[in-house]
Amino acid sequence: MLTATVSHEMMTPLNCILTFASILLKQSEKSGNNMMKKQFEMIRNSAQLVICQMKDLLDQNLLEKGQFTLNLQCFNLEQTLSSIVDIMKMQASLKKVRLN
Repeated sequence: MLTATVSHEMMTPLNCILTFASILLKQSEKSGNNMMKKQFEMIRNSAQLVICQMKDLLDQNLLEKGQFTLNLQCFNLEQTLSSIVDIMKMQASLKKVRLN
């Protein structure tokens, strides 16, 4: 029960971050500022990844209770990997490490 409570409590601020990042992303697209657009995409994608991890944690909790229901979804693997690499590049540059 604690896992579900903590996960749900963390979802609210994450959804707020995701919403604001999406709004700022749309504004940066209109302004034509590609650097800001890329940064807001990374914020949005990072928030989405954390939300997915939280959902995975909740799913694991359901699985342990025997209440899990499988829901298959299609996704774009290339886009997902590109988003992960962008986030990792940002972290690598902060640590002055080159990522290829």
